[in-house]
Amino acid sequence: MIYLTVKTIIDRLFALVSLIIFFPLFLLFALMIKLESKGPVFFVQERVGRHQKTFKMIKFRTMKEGAPEQIPADLFVEVDKWLTKMGRFLRRTSLDELPQLINILKGDMSLIGPRPGLLNQTELIRKRSLESVYELYPGISGYAQVNGRNLNTEDEKVALDKYYLENLSLWLDIKIFFKTFTVMFRQENDKKNGK
Repeated sequence: MIYLTVKTIIDRLFALVSLIIFFPLFLLFALMIKLESKGPVFFVQERVGRHQKTFKMIKFRTMKEGAPEQIPADLFVEVDKWLTKMGRFLRRTSLDELPQLINILKGDMSLIGPRPGLLNQTELIRKRSLESVYELYPGISGYAQVNGRNLNTEDEKVALDKYYLENLSLWLDIKIFFKTFTVMFRQENDKKNGK
């Protein structure tokens, strides 16, 4: 696909500019994370990327030392027990994902694409493989993320990933990009209002 090449160029330019702009914010978050709890600033985790190759996905650390690592977000019970105060803010605003701009620069990820699965999500990996989803780079946000996120079943996630693959375009990426902020804002309001 010609657009995949164009998309990669756009992704890396966007990531480079964003990292320069957000550098002061990175430093602030890093300082606050270190001051609040022991452990590294970043949480690095093996994920499944394009062509099913594994890569190390980077996030700001949001949990205390000793927290379980290989559990999908929708299956993690008692998550509040492990979250730091700073981590709760970062997760609620999805700002813990910012370091994945580094993954984009490294060529591991895209701005928009299927969210990369954990290595132990074998059934999700198998179903995505059957639908050729791994032709795509995993994304910071994606079509499934703005259409149900963790409320989707595995089959629904794969169906949404397949739709994105079959309809890949600049226009679709732009729509997902802006819808990501709408979804984040709505979730934030729901939490503030106790929903």
